[in-house]
Amino acid sequence: MAKRTYNPAPMTRPDLPADAVGYVSRRVDRPERLALFRADGTISNTFGIEDTYETLRPVFAEHGMTLHEDGIVVRG
Repeated sequence: MAKRTYNPAPMTRPDLPADAVGYVSRRVDRPERLALFRADGTISNTFGIEDTYETLRPVFAEHGMTLHEDGIVVRG
């Protein structure tokens, strides 16, 4: 079974470093929400409407990841 994504147009980022888990960006279909996208552009997780990069940084840190200013998420 193919992976489902509710994002109608997967967005890829060719500049992702090799150690990147993915990146955080606005959803195309729901621009009021941020989402964690995998390297292939599919959605891994969508966050609440009130979430910002600042509120998400501690969440990623709890899981051993770092959210950089440019939205790239890496382990460690």
